[in-house]
Amino acid sequence: MQTIEIKRLSKEDIAHLAPLAQEYRQAHETLKFKDDYKNILIKYFEELLEEKEKVAILAKVNDEIAGIIVGTIDNNSRLMLPEKIGYIPLLVVLKKYRRIGIGSKLTKELIGWFKEKGIDLVELYTSIANKNAREFWEKNGFGINLERRFKEI
Repeated sequence: MQTIEIKRLSKEDIAHLAPLAQEYRQAHETLKFKDDYKNILIKYFEELLEEKEKVAILAKVNDEIAGIIVGTIDNNSRLMLPEKIGYIPLLVVLKKYRRIGIGSKLTKELIGWFKEKGIDLVELYTSIANKNAREFWEKNGFGINLERRFKEI
C-alpha cells in the first residue's frame, strides 16, 4: 500500500528535486528552457524557503518525492480587486505517481495555505498544448478567465 505524505518543502528535500525538474521540462516540451534549468530551479527553491509569501508543498510516496506545488502571493493590477492574489507557478507530479490523487491533494493543501493568508482568488497558466494539465485544472475547479497571447519577433 502506498502512503502519501503531504508536507512543506524543507532544505533537506531540495537535493532530491532533480527528477521533478526533469519531469517539468518534459511536460512543457513546447516551451524553451535554458540548458541549466535544473540548477536554476534548485536555486529558486532554496530562495523560496526564505520568503513569507511563497510556499512549496511536497508529496512523498513511501519516502520518495512524488510531486511538488508552489504558491505565491502576488500584487494584482493597480486598478482591480482583490489587491493580492494567489498564483501557482508550478505543479509537477512524476509520471509513475499520476492519477492517484497527488496533484489534487497538493492543490487542496495549497488552497488551504492561501485561505490562511486571506487570499480568495488564485490564478495560474497552462500551456494550450498540455491537454493533461488543462483537464486537471478544470477537474479541480479552475476555469478560464483570460487568454495570454504572444508573438515571437
